[in-house]
Amino acid sequence: MQKLRLNVLVLLAMAFLAVSCQHRSDDLVIEVRDLNPWTSIDMNDDPDKFHFAIVSDNTGGSRPGVFADAVGKLNLLQPTFVMSVGDLIQGYTEDEAQLDIEWAEFNAMITKLEIPFFYTAGNHDITNPVMQKKWDELYGRSYYHFIYKDVLFCVLNTEDTHHTTISEKQQAYFRKVFAEHPNVRWTLLFMHKPAWVYDERATPEKPSKTGWQPIVDALGDRDYSVFAGHFHTYTKYERNKKNHYILATTGGGSRLRGPIYGQFDHVMWVTMTDDGPRIANLMLDGIFDDAVRDEATAKLVRKVTATPPIAIDPVTFTGERVTEPVSTQLHVANYSEGVMHASANIVGSAELSPKPRGFNVTVQPGKQKTIDLNIDLPRGPVNPDAVPPVVAEWSVSYEFPGRTKPLSFTGSNALGMVTIGKLPKRTAPVVVDGKLNEWKSLPHVCKNPQQVLGLVDSLKGPKDNSFRFAVEHDAEYVYIAARVIDDEVLTIPNLPPWFQDGIEIRVDARPDPQRSANRGKREMTDHLFFAFVPGDDGKPVFSFQPHRLPKGTQYACRTLP
Repeated sequence: MQKLRLNVLVLLAMAFLAVSCQHRSDDLVIEVRDLNPWTSIDMNDDPDKFHFAIVSDNTGGSRPGVFADAVGKLNLLQPTFVMSVGDLIQGYTEDEAQLDIEWAEFNAMITKLEIPFFYTAGNHDITNPVMQKKWDELYGRSYYHFIYKDVLFCVLNTEDTHHTTISEKQQAYFRKVFAEHPNVRWTLLFMHKPAWVYDERATPEKPSKTGWQPIVDALGDRDYSVFAGHFHTYTKYERNKKNHYILATTGGGSRLRGPIYGQFDHVMWVTMTDDGPRIANLMLDGIFDDAVRDEATAKLVRKVTATPPIAIDPVTFTGERVTEPVSTQLHVANYSEGVMHASANIVGSAELSPKPRGFNVTVQPGKQKTIDLNIDLPRGPVNPDAVPPVVAEWSVSYEFPGRTKPLSFTGSNALGMVTIGKLPKRTAPVVVDGKLNEWKSLPHVCKNPQQVLGLVDSLKGPKDNSFRFAVEHDAEYVYIAARVIDDEVLTIPNLPPWFQDGIEIRVDARPDPQRSANRGKREMTDHLFFAFVPGDDGKPVFSFQPHRLPKGTQYACRTLP
């Protein structure tokens, strides 16, 4: 028997050797078998493929610090080189001393760039003869070309002799360039003003004089792409079956309303392939170095977020409706060793009108500020469950000694409006099976939850997100019966309710504002926390720490038809 086992092992080893080999190339050494944990070993490292970046307008309502931030992030990305589409300085002056200052400030940023940078002239860079002369002194040419890995780069000047003009001399230059390089694999054109847009806006009364059409004619049927700036709003065009891009900003004036508006700070990342350029727009606020969160930052974040900085005392009332204007307080607390700046918009509705509508305060370390909050009822008495809650949408930032950038956080708090009433006495027996047959009514109804987390836009109203409950007592127990309405119940055995559909109940007898500001900390110590995922037979498929519940606690949770 022992000999047979040895023979089997030898055969298995021989089989293994038969399907294993080593792949070697100049760059890759790897063991290859019949089955391998990868999709391919044809690495994406074509020597003709390269990456470069494009930056856009720095001026025209410049926001200091943005372009410098882009330089640092380009150093992280390490493209082969960086192109621009103009408007590099504020300009629009004939004061040579001022121009010297502005170019010195811009070039001081460029000297920190670890990658070659190619200038393009914009209307803010060449506005008048004095500025043209200064450009010539600094850079020599305002239009030029180069070839890299068989790709022709052409930098045009749309301010050549006149605003929004490509002069006849410049047109002749590029006609010659195109004629001398007819078979490059791609041609890329960079300019400040999108000349094709100006041509399309022309009328018989105001004909176009951009000089762009002769450039297009000279390009012929070659493959090319065009990049411009000036409008501070990103848009992709297709003209003559060729892609034309207007970039957004890299620090220039912008409302920064986001991608759908084309208003954002970015660098364009271009990967040059055999099939043409592949474009990715990298938002500056989405590029971070490896110290975006270091150990010291993590400790600070844990400390300042341990207790929420903003809390609103709930409003209590009796009955089913709020009949009079109410008042409460909003607390802004700084539990850190840094100075805290806090601001908020307080959002109401047609039925609930808050005053004030917002605040902006600075809170010293270990201190707190209290803001009186009054809620008017412009349309008379309301059922709080039937109207949107008052919400404080806040942002806070902390300045700590030795840190160059503040720590910033955002969040929101909804004003809780809570009915106060006596707890009814239970007269009939209760069977804890989750069926609710012995409950005549569940009088407390919530059709419009005051706090919703997660995929808010996917909710479909009360049939998808509502609940009702009752609370009663006898000499021995407190009974809680609740029914949750959901259009589809999704359960995953052995996972907590917060990863699926379930129910959570907190029983908390502490006084406000401690109770309302707790956010669920210290469950089973300061308050009781019940959390279940429904099962078919009344036994939950998950219960949160049942061993820590008071002795004698009974519970059931099931899906009802």
